Amino acid sequence: MEKISSKKRQKDWKNIVETYVFFAVILVVPLLQFVVFYIGANANSVIMSFQRYENGTYVANGLNNYVELFERFGRDVKVQSSVINSFWQWLFAVGISLPLSILVSYYIFLRIPGSEFFKVLLMLPQIITNIVFVCIFRTLFENGLVELFGWSPIVMRVAPTQFWILLVYSTFFGLATNMVLYLGAMSGVNQSTIEAAQIDGMGVLGRLWHVILPAIWPTVTVFIMAGFAGYFTNQGATFSFFGTGTQAKDESYTFGYWLFVLVNGTKSEAEYPLASTAGVVFTIIAVPVTLLSKRLLEKFGPRED
Repeated sequence: MEKISSKKRQKDWKNIVETYVFFAVILVVPLLQFVVFYIGANANSVIMSFQRYENGTYVANGLNNYVELFERFGRDVKVQSSVINSFWQWLFAVGISLPLSILVSYYIFLRIPGSEFFKVLLMLPQIITNIVFVCIFRTLFENGLVELFGWSPIVMRVAPTQFWILLVYSTFFGLATNMVLYLGAMSGVNQSTIEAAQIDGMGVLGRLWHVILPAIWPTVTVFIMAGFAGYFTNQGATFSFFGTGTQAKDESYTFGYWLFVLVNGTKSEAEYPLASTAGVVFTIIAVPVTLLSKRLLEKFGPRED
């Protein structure tokens, strides 16, 4: 009896060890990536924000990078435009794209006639490479609209209209990604709840407002939080249209595109410390705003109960 009990304990310990080894092997790669590419990269950015690039090496620079960054807000058109354009980009994402994505997803969720075609139409940007649609979109605005409405062929190349055209493109072609997630969330809603609401006489919009929206609110919250978190990093479609060249007007810059050009638009590493400084400052601003928005959305958002 004791031998059987001993063998059982050994087998149990073996199973426990094998389980922990399995989980350790599974977790080691993502943990290593987190340490190297998140903690390591961000720690290096903080250090670099107090340095400058000089004669092929980095030397101490005190707080001069922070002074330079705030001075650019007063004299650099690209940075000044980024403040305004990033706000409009965020407003369109949260105020237009988000509710439109919910309505489109709900339309498809109800399986109204034509919804399948609409789904395929919206998913095309995810099936076909983005650069193809960029070429089609540019051709439409630079040539097609000239023939149809007599518009100037330079609407994509001048400051007053360039940013707004890019914003329309980003808003429309971003619907598919949002739609997939909202549809997934709506599919998890209890059908009996929806049927009960329908029996009680609740209309299509009533069911959306009182049943569907509270059920998918955690997903909506994630999107709104991502909007706050990405305020300083979202570059929209600017790079897809113009790369890092001079075709993108200074008045069309966003913070995300400005940082991208700052790091990748020049062959020198001289701008790296300024980009690191901007990253540190933007993180200090974005983190509390994102956490506060999460708390407010969870507290005042619609609830299923």
